[in-house]
Amino acid sequence: MGVILALTLTMNFVIYTKKNQVRETTNINEHTYKVIMASNKLVEAMINQETGLRGYLLTANRDFLAPYDQGMSDFDRVMKEARRLTSDNPEQQVRLTDVGALARRWRDEIALPNIALMAAQATQAEARASAGKGLGKALMDRLRAQAGAVIATENLLLAERQASQEAAFAMISRAIVGGMLVSLLLAIAILVLLVRQIARPVNAVTQGLTELASGNMAVASIDADRRDEVGQLAAALNNLRGQLLAADQAKKAQATLIVNSVGAALSKLAEGDLLSRLDNELDGPFAAIKNDFNRAADALQGAMSQVSVSSGEIINSALDIRQASDDLSQRTEQQAASLEETAAAMDEITTTVRKTAEQAGLVREMVGHAKDEVQYSGRIMEDAVAAMNGIERASTEISDIISVIDGIAFQTNLLALNAGVEAARAGDAGKGFAVVASEVRALAQRSADAAKDVKERISVSVEQVDAGVGLVNETGKALGRIVSRITEINQLVNDIAVSAENQSSGLQQVNIAVSQMDMVTQQNAAMVEEATAAARSLAGEADELSRQMSRFSIAHHGGQDASNVSRLDDHRYRRAAAG
Repeated sequence: MGVILALTLTMNFVIYTKKNQVRETTNINEHTYKVIMASNKLVEAMINQETGLRGYLLTANRDFLAPYDQGMSDFDRVMKEARRLTSDNPEQQVRLTDVGALARRWRDEIALPNIALMAAQATQAEARASAGKGLGKALMDRLRAQAGAVIATENLLLAERQASQEAAFAMISRAIVGGMLVSLLLAIAILVLLVRQIARPVNAVTQGLTELASGNMAVASIDADRRDEVGQLAAALNNLRGQLLAADQAKKAQATLIVNSVGAALSKLAEGDLLSRLDNELDGPFAAIKNDFNRAADALQGAMSQVSVSSGEIINSALDIRQASDDLSQRTEQQAASLEETAAAMDEITTTVRKTAEQAGLVREMVGHAKDEVQYSGRIMEDAVAAMNGIERASTEISDIISVIDGIAFQTNLLALNAGVEAARAGDAGKGFAVVASEVRALAQRSADAAKDVKERISVSVEQVDAGVGLVNETGKALGRIVSRITEINQLVNDIAVSAENQSSGLQQVNIAVSQMDMVTQQNAAMVEEATAAARSLAGEADELSRQMSRFSIAHHGGQDASNVSRLDDHRYRRAAAG
């Protein structure tokens, strides 16, 4: 166990050390990733500045300088963060210094001069030409190269740490596998040692105890000379075997005396002599046997005397119970017959009420159908009224249209009259126009007459439609009153049907209750018959008990048994005479 403990501690120490190394490497890798991310953001910020400047040079719109301003702000912020992250690496600090210098040179030589030239319309062409010379691209390429050198250096550090992590993981795996194998071998060795030194000797002692328990006193102890716990168990086994042998010899020495004295007394008890007692001397622990036997004989004599006295009372009670059971059986049979007739009558009444409820339900359904038909007719009348109202509105609209036509005819007639006057003024040149004006006037007059005639007819139609609408409304009101009356009738029939169903349900419950009472009464009758049979059996058993009690000798109670038998016969004769 000490070796296993030391091995476990060593393995845990190795795993803990390598785990801390892996954790430290992970933290350093996270720092490296932050440096790489900052370098990428520096390049991204410069690209945003370049993109904003190009947009401004192409459009002369200052809104495109927003990415330029944002990129410049981001570049300065990220540069501070990158310098802070690489404060312990002079080489990376030098590269970041070059990146910052290239960024400032690009701003001073490319961005700011071109932004100033773009402020004036006259110098915008010069700004665009200056931007296309390629100096800005060369500076940006050098900046990207320096930022790439920062990222490459960090990637090399990542590769070195990755190799260190893999070596640490390999060491942890070897420590775990080696520790498991050594622990397994040690466990197997300890198991073999335990089986040989403890399990087998303990198993042998256990088998010896089992043989002692089964009565084998010839069992021999194993490894009794050992001084460990197994030797103590073997010594205890030897002591137990000696004590059991001594007890067995003492038991055999007293067996003859006990068998002779107690056997004779038990033989007398078997013959029915309850006056027999143990009078010989029994010493030692067997003296209690004599006292216990004598007390048991005294208790048995008293109990049998009491049984003899009680047997007569049992006989009288059994005869009374039998007579009462006979009377109760007759009355129960009569009650069962009456309940059976009542159940049959209730069943007929329930059937009649159920039929009435079913017929009331049919009437309720018929009234409901009639109500639905009347309601449907009412909806049709409502649709007819709506249609008549539509016709009335259409007639009114046609009348309005005819009034408009009449006005147009009047205006046309007036225009034709004016045209005729103007034609008359024109003389011979306007004769043809006068003829046309005359025809137009005649046509307008005919249109006015026709419109007047149509208006009169439509007025008559409107009056007839109004009369029809009134009649349809009266019909609808009458149907509404019919629906109201049918609804009331439907409610009354529904109440009657519900009442009939409730009555049917109540009678069904009463019928069930009566049927259950009939069944319970039949069961009671069967139980009474069983009780009567049990009473007869009890009387027979009491008689048998009285005869059996006459076999025992109970001193001064000896005359009790015959009196019990005679009392049973007298009681039977009295009951027969009373019946």
